[in-house]
Amino acid sequence: MSTLLSFPVGAIIFMVAANMAGAAVFKVVSAADSGPGSLREMLSSAALAPGPDEVVFAASVRAITQLSQISITDTGGVSVEGDGVALGMSAGGGRHFSVAKDSSLSLKGLTLHSGKVSGPDVGVNIAGSILNRGHLALANCTFKDNLASSGGGAIINEGDLKASHCGFHGNSTVGGQGGGISNRGGADLRNCAFWDNKSAYYGGAVFNDEDSRLTLTNCTLSNNTAVRGGALAQLEGGKMTATHCTITTNRATDFGGGVFLEECELTLTNSIISGNTGPEGRGADVCSFDGLMARVGANLIQFQYSTGQESGPAAITADARLRWGTYPEVTMITMVPLSGSPAVDGVPADAIVAGLSTDQRGAPRNQDGDGNAAAMPDIGALEVSVTSVTTRADEFDSPAGTRVSLREALRDAVAGRSIVFDPTVFSGTAADGTITLDPARGEMVAAKDTLVDGTAIAGGITVDGGPGSNRILFINRDRSVSLAGLKLTGGNGRGASMAGRFSNNSGGAVCNDGHLTLIRCTLSGNKAGFMGGAVLSGESLRLEDCVFSGNTATTGGAIYNYGDFAAFGCTLTGNTARHGGAIASNYRMALSRCSFSGNSAKAAAGSGSAGAAGALDCYEGDHVYLYSCTFHGNSTDGDGGAVRFAESGRAYVTNCTLTDNFSGRSGGAICSTDKTRTEVTHSTVSANSAGVSGGGIFCRDLSGTLTLVNSIVAGNTAPDGQGADICNEEHVMRLGANIVQSLVNQTPAGGSRGADTGQPALALDPLLAPLGDYGGPTLTMALKPGSRAVNAAIPLPDITPTNADQRGFPYIYTADIGAYESGAATNFRAWAVDNSGSTLLFDADEDGDGASNGLEYALRGNPVLPEATPLFTAPTPGWGQDGGLAYYTLSFHYQEGARDLRYLLQRTSAPGEVNAWTTILTLTPPNTAVTPEGIRYYNFNQGSGYFHDISAGASTTFWRLKVELVTP
Repeated sequence: MSTLLSFPVGAIIFMVAANMAGAAVFKVVSAADSGPGSLREMLSSAALAPGPDEVVFAASVRAITQLSQISITDTGGVSVEGDGVALGMSAGGGRHFSVAKDSSLSLKGLTLHSGKVSGPDVGVNIAGSILNRGHLALANCTFKDNLASSGGGAIINEGDLKASHCGFHGNSTVGGQGGGISNRGGADLRNCAFWDNKSAYYGGAVFNDEDSRLTLTNCTLSNNTAVRGGALAQLEGGKMTATHCTITTNRATDFGGGVFLEECELTLTNSIISGNTGPEGRGADVCSFDGLMARVGANLIQFQYSTGQESGPAAITADARLRWGTYPEVTMITMVPLSGSPAVDGVPADAIVAGLSTDQRGAPRNQDGDGNAAAMPDIGALEVSVTSVTTRADEFDSPAGTRVSLREALRDAVAGRSIVFDPTVFSGTAADGTITLDPARGEMVAAKDTLVDGTAIAGGITVDGGPGSNRILFINRDRSVSLAGLKLTGGNGRGASMAGRFSNNSGGAVCNDGHLTLIRCTLSGNKAGFMGGAVLSGESLRLEDCVFSGNTATTGGAIYNYGDFAAFGCTLTGNTARHGGAIASNYRMALSRCSFSGNSAKAAAGSGSAGAAGALDCYEGDHVYLYSCTFHGNSTDGDGGAVRFAESGRAYVTNCTLTDNFSGRSGGAICSTDKTRTEVTHSTVSANSAGVSGGGIFCRDLSGTLTLVNSIVAGNTAPDGQGADICNEEHVMRLGANIVQSLVNQTPAGGSRGADTGQPALALDPLLAPLGDYGGPTLTMALKPGSRAVNAAIPLPDITPTNADQRGFPYIYTADIGAYESGAATNFRAWAVDNSGSTLLFDADEDGDGASNGLEYALRGNPVLPEATPLFTAPTPGWGQDGGLAYYTLSFHYQEGARDLRYLLQRTSAPGEVNAWTTILTLTPPNTAVTPEGIRYYNFNQGSGYFHDISAGASTTFWRLKVELVTP
């Protein structure tokens, strides 16, 4: 029973419902920071009322911008029911809340963003969003883009913290610990996700301080960065428990790419720590100094460095095979195990956690994830369940019956369930793995959230548009769909329109009106009469390790994007359009480690007009980010041989190589026009050409700017006097040190001459080697000996800071100008160029010590100086540690990132006989791809490895190590 009280306040009426126990409900009816009906006023009133009290929001109040911190001193407790309300912070406003000792605050369904506390006072400038010294409970909240200069990008907890189903995204601390949370008390985090958070020191996502307690259950931590502990860091005396957690794709610049531990305790139960990165030998996934790591159940830890104690079952060291996944049940990211992942059904019966019946999303645990009819929990935060496609026929029965087609599986999918393919049906020849659509049935429709996973089928799964060629797949509005290991071909864009926004005949293979992720997919030979030869995307699109080739459209030969777009490690080649030979986009976009080659944008013959942007056309977008990408051999008969930026807001080209591109008009590599502010940082633009002006870069429109930062723009061509390297009608600003051989400032019709400011560029030949594979995921142009670019960059940490070159190799002392760092190679071809201009041969012996240059380099020796210690250790006998059998241990060092080397360990008992050597182990970097052919046990980790050979004879066995130079 309750009584309803109303109070007139000026012209505003707000309501308070008081129950018999004295608690009250206060309604926020004003979006103002303070005053009658505001959140600040309601919390102040609640503190005066007997508690616990509740604050709710009127339907008209969806967003509030605070001008200063709200202090919670309510010892009776107050709960704020947000229901999607966003709390922002004005510039300089500080954090959102502070909770005093013995006070209690509960937040539900709120987004807290843009909090910022900064300055020199270390004791004050902590906790970008909430400083808790009391009791803080969070449920279904999102913390994003908060910053603290001295620790706790989102939260500092010095009391008691409980959080469930919360997301922490884009928070950072620039001078302390804990990009998301810094815990100095007791914290219990359940079903939470941390991604893209940063710390300048310890714990990119979460830092657990000395003598503090932290518990994580069903949590995902991904893409966070720090100096130590890319995701998690814990110091002396701390105790941390992680149960069914997934920690992946985090990065540390010093120790512990995933987790860093120092003199503390970690109990790890049924969790994944895999796919993180850090310096070699310092624990890419886990680094533990003098602590205790207790493993319970089944855990997957790929790379670990430890000087402390360990207990429990040995961890699985295989690749977890994880990929991004998003689901609307939670407002956060998840990482989905693909088919064949050792995490799927990986928890044994005796390690099932009692009482933990759901995963991070709330889906039931103990599902059959591998299709063998036995339901066991998965390792990590996410539980996979599957529906199997059991026929290649394009059936659409209702119900599906005993045979299930892909079309039927998409229709009947349970939200969050993966669709896989029966290997007894989809195997053998290419035809066995092909589904050809029935033209009478039209496109398939994905109306549920799901992952379609063909990665477990040898040769993959092909879906062909078939005769009559409809579009292959339409994804309904707001649905989250991932496709993995599929080849989509023969689609022609005929199908449903996207909520009336785009006409039919767009999106040759896929029309995405929701959230689409493509993983290791190939889309080739699709076409659309209008936009997006392969994909038309209107909400969000994410690509990982995909190939787009031979697709055609009028705009966006492969992809037309109208929403958030990110691509990683993709190849786009041989696509054609009139505008944007490979991609056309007019919204936010980030591309990393992608390669564009042989794409073209040309107008129809006899049309009297021209195309634009041979590879990438960005117009009317918000921000465009290009990282570590290579553009070569793209062309257009208009502007922008590789890339055109038009009305794109800000465009960032960082660690990129653009070469051998052609524009029939202006901008052989880049054309920047119409108010775009383009920044080219540590990039190489060379050997491009233009038919009219700006062989490398053309800048038009004085309201835009071109900023060059430590970049090379040299060796390009254009007609005499038209800027062989740069033709400028904008403001060109040079920062750091740049090499520009030819720059022409032009006066546009009716305008004034473009400005040219900053440190004068070096007008010289940078001595670039031809485009080639010098290590890393993309082709680059190495610097030859004697290049003035070597060690010549001027560090500018406030201007798009980078600490590695395009290949991902760290800078050595002072960085080089351009996209390539000389001397950082783990690839023999690059090493040969760096040292002697490609004159050092793989099979030659430069130092005359009997070992070839290639072999010495491969074993991390010095090819030009005799070695002081053996590169391949003598075998040592052992017994009993490998199944009770006798064995010999052998070890050697290897170049972990060398994609052009292959290591063959061979054994014989008769070294003098022809063809007597048998290969017993093959090692193929990168990613330590080991193929054991006679070795029972081996361990290769971050540049060094050892193995047990149990098949060796007592005294008549000989081993040799052979290294081959291969083409990746």
